[in-house]
Amino acid sequence: MGGLGFAFRYRALPSLAFEAGVDFVRGAEHRGYWRSETALLLNTLLFFNPRDVAQVYALGGLGFSRSNLNYAEHTGDQVLYKRSDEHQSYFGGHLGLGLEVRVSHRIAVGGDVMGFIRTRTDEANHSVVANGGHALREGDTSGGALRAGVTFYW
Repeated sequence: MGGLGFAFRYRALPSLAFEAGVDFVRGAEHRGYWRSETALLLNTLLFFNPRDVAQVYALGGLGFSRSNLNYAEHTGDQVLYKRSDEHQSYFGGHLGLGLEVRVSHRIAVGGDVMGFIRTRTDEANHSVVANGGHALREGDTSGGALRAGVTFYW
């Protein structure tokens, strides 16, 4: 899955930052179904070497998300993609490590590897979703992410 995100980062101290962001991701999930997801992430970042051009940091935080699942229905030679009426919502936490490289005083590029675990919070937690004659078991936990981006400081 891939997407686009926007975040606001406040650097309270040279070694400490707080970040609030929204991510929009879409794509094929691990079971082959098409998923679109919107997530709100709240992070705390701890920079280990804040005065260097290449800064290593650890991050941790909380995330809230809502997703919608599309599935394929095979009818003879045709494949029809149908949007599910099921919406899943999740809450979880995440930890990760990252690298930010300052291009200028105001611009940095970076990326992080983030592991997360989350659980379903909607009413259909642990439910079976019918998808055109096939049963799809919805689990209650999932996790994993890789992010890259540009940071603009003001």
